[in-house]
Amino acid sequence: MKLTEEVYIVGSGRNGLDISNRYDCHVYLINGGGELALIDSGVGMDAQRILDNTVAEGFRLGDISKVLLTHAHADHSGGCAALKAKLGVSVIMASEEARFLQTANEDELGLTLARSAGWYPPEYRLKPCHVDVELEDGHEITVGELHIKAIKAPGHSRGSVCYMMKGRELNYLFTGDTVFLRGHISLLNAPGSSLEDYRHGINKLANLGVDALLPGHLCFCLRGGQSHIDDAIIAFRDLRVPKCIL
Repeated sequence: MKLTEEVYIVGSGRNGLDISNRYDCHVYLINGGGELALIDSGVGMDAQRILDNTVAEGFRLGDISKVLLTHAHADHSGGCAALKAKLGVSVIMASEEARFLQTANEDELGLTLARSAGWYPPEYRLKPCHVDVELEDGHEITVGELHIKAIKAPGHSRGSVCYMMKGRELNYLFTGDTVFLRGHISLLNAPGSSLEDYRHGINKLANLGVDALLPGHLCFCLRGGQSHIDDAIIAFRDLRVPKCIL
């Protein structure tokens, strides 16, 4: 699904567009002109559907060079092993959570709890995947002619990262599960999720001039994205907890 010349959605599950596996997050394709990258990888139960959607949009799979992970939860990172095996992509994510994916540590990721709560099928297991680049805050990444900056904003998980990309006409922010439209957040009763971290991390998203707010689930917008982020920032500043979605 084309959003702009620079951004497409090629994966999305039951909490989105239902164009790939039902457990997938939104998987965004970045078109840098001659080089492509994915934001998140989906759950990994059927990564081929994400690749098929990419081809259907007119792109060559061989041009996908990178997968940028917003965090290591399975619905966002589980497809990395398959994508690396098929395409040889570089996997990029925060240093705080890289070892969880590399060792497929389901307890530390909260996957064991999530599976028992019915969020994933009983038979689902995360596959380990080598992480090629462990991000620090402010790390800059290029995808063709596009430039992306990593902004660490822990809260939903200890290694949550948002990716700021300046396009030809729009400023994009890919937020994973950190902040959603109307200033909603995703604070979990699970390892690594922290209200205290959220309180500090959300402030790093202030004054970015975001046009397109592109979260990992549910709705997105292409204009006025900063106002939704500001709603969450103001709520925390007023000692309130923003509305939480799962």
